[in-house]
Amino acid sequence: MREKARPRVPRPDGMPLPAGAARSISPWNHLALIAVRAGQTTPDTILTLLRVL
Repeated sequence: MREKARPRVPRPDGMPLPAGAARSISPWNHLALIAVRAGQTTPDTILTLLRVL
């Protein structure tokens, strides 16, 4: 007989990302921020930063 599946608990929006996901995203965010601060923005760098918010 199969056991009942546990109900999936939704993650609140404030929950941190898993460590692996944060490590893979973080360098792109930092590079985009450096480009904006240096005045070398492109639409792609701005979109990358907007995804962080």
